[in-house]
Amino acid sequence: MRGNVHIHEIMTSGKEERKEIKEALLEFLKFIGNAVLVAHHAKHDISLVDRYLSEIFPGVRLVNKVIDTAELAIENDQKNNPSIKIKSENYSLDALLKRYNIEAVERHTALGDAYSTALLFLKIR
Repeated sequence: MRGNVHIHEIMTSGKEERKEIKEALLEFLKFIGNAVLVAHHAKHDISLVDRYLSEIFPGVRLVNKVIDTAELAIENDQKNNPSIKIKSENYSLDALLKRYNIEAVERHTALGDAYSTALLFLKIR
């Protein structure tokens, strides 16, 4: 957790600025509605949201369609070259941004990573 705080600046602000988990989840669900979610290495994020949802609202999980840009890049590479060896380090967000000549903006911030992931998705979809 300490590494996440350092890298993603999660929880660096005071307690007075934090929301209760239930309130944050309700706002998040309202915000996303039935939108398709695009994320890089999405399984981790979705499992985290689902874990908190199930704690607060037993039996509730995200049902939104999710597109994972890392998986999409791997699928594209395998389609273009079925014998390619997949190495996880080639599918990190930084590696793919570099490969597709996308400048990372405010890397390791929620907004910066979301923006970079969106640009990556537009390049590889």
